[in-house]
Amino acid sequence: RVESLVRALKKPVLVVDKEFKEPKNILFAYDGTDSSRNALNLLETEGLFKGCGIDIVFVGEESDLSITFLDEALKALEHKGFSCAVTRLEGEPVEKLLKFSEEKNMDMVIMGAFSHSWLRDLIIGSFTSEMLHKTTKPLLLVR
Repeated sequence: RVESLVRALKKPVLVVDKEFKEPKNILFAYDGTDSSRNALNLLETEGLFKGCGIDIVFVGEESDLSITFLDEALKALEHKGFSCAVTRLEGEPVEKLLKFSEEKNMDMVIMGAFSHSWLRDLIIGSFTSEMLHKTTKPLLLVR
């Protein structure tokens, strides 16, 4: 299973279910977890996706913390020359991210993966697994 591979590798994994095309518009799901910060670091340091527009999306209630997270990601990516937009959405995260990626015609989704323990994921379910099963967009998962 893809989930087991992503957990085992500890490296970024690009999952594509159709023909891959070079992305121009990217949805970056950012929530301040260690894995999403690793994804931010990947974008900052690897020089990947230069020239792409990046929509930084946080799903959750508005709070000082959510504002801080979005500001943190925006400043880091703009400093590296990315053209960014910031969006905060409320509701069920998978549903909101999938709807946003379709409405905005995103070419790819980048997100941190499996930021919780395997036991929590087993009991409550995994956001990463649900995204893997429901998205039709290429998905770059970062641990």
